[in-house]
Amino acid sequence: MKYFTHLIVCLVLVSACETLYLLDEDKDVARQIVISGYINQGPGPYHVKIQQTSFTGEAPTDVFNAQVTLVDEGGNREDFVAQTFIQDNKSKVNYRCPANIVKGYPGRSYHIEVVLADGRRYETEPDRMPFYQGQDEISWEETELITTSTLGLDVSVPAVKCHLTTRFQQHDEPIFLTWLGEETYAFFQTDFPDPFNNTPPPCYIIRPIGAEDLNLFTNVGYTKSEFEVPAIITRAIDKSFQIKHIFTLYQYSMSERNFQYMRSIEALTENSGSLFDTPPGVAYGNVIPDQEDENVQGFFQAVLMDTTRIAVFPNFLNTQVSDDCAYLSGTFEYDYPNICKNCTLLPNASLERPDYWVDTN
Repeated sequence: MKYFTHLIVCLVLVSACETLYLLDEDKDVARQIVISGYINQGPGPYHVKIQQTSFTGEAPTDVFNAQVTLVDEGGNREDFVAQTFIQDNKSKVNYRCPANIVKGYPGRSYHIEVVLADGRRYETEPDRMPFYQGQDEISWEETELITTSTLGLDVSVPAVKCHLTTRFQQHDEPIFLTWLGEETYAFFQTDFPDPFNNTPPPCYIIRPIGAEDLNLFTNVGYTKSEFEVPAIITRAIDKSFQIKHIFTLYQYSMSERNFQYMRSIEALTENSGSLFDTPPGVAYGNVIPDQEDENVQGFFQAVLMDTTRIAVFPNFLNTQVSDDCAYLSGTFEYDYPNICKNCTLLPNASLERPDYWVDTN
């Protein structure tokens, strides 16, 4: 269920995470609609995902041809545009608002209106974007990670552990926070000899990490001026640390209503027996169906977002990093795995270097 938690929160907070899993699935009732998305203080775009659950416990399917409109407290309106794509050989859709008319500002409230192709209508209760957030700092240390081998034995492997410290000032308005993690690294293809000395470009891998726990925090009743999470990300050291390995933390400052929704997700998943068990209950969000008897889930939220990054370089590690794709004299191309010859086969791989790659230290 921690896997479920990660994906639910990931969808609500970060548009790059496309999969949503149901919190409560009653096989005796019709399949449920799940609507989640966000607006932040950035220039846009903002994102919404609409999915429908299955009877079999499989991942929900995307809902196409919906009309989605973003509305601010002043009545300004802007439509989302459907963006379709293929992922894992399946058709997907993400609804994207370009923020040409409606923009996110601290202290203002926002909601969305949704109309499905079959005429069903939904509207979210307005969510107010907070004024305040925490100031994050990340540090890291090399440590040991205990894993279980295929033989069932505990094995100690070298790892990097990231620590979070967030500082905040006391205000009349309390703060409610959560975080999501992400890692970025380069994967180098095998540089086979050629007469022109061409070097193949690396792939850049960006993927979620370290959100197995929600790490919810509020300063309500908290007297200290800082809050720590000693191991918010732990990552085994491998080829991905060959040049530079970047860890990113996204902080989200949210409304109290949104915080209570996240807390209910946390409670449901912690009470679940296993990954395949149906959690005992439902986390009710702020989505209201036009038909009162329809059970719909999800939350459209207005959040303050902050980004903190730190890089780990191999010369600061005690562990020597090996390269399984390094060319060895006398070998042939067929001796190497396909990913060493075409790194775009890796999940989340791209030949495009992220803008922050060079500047992150």
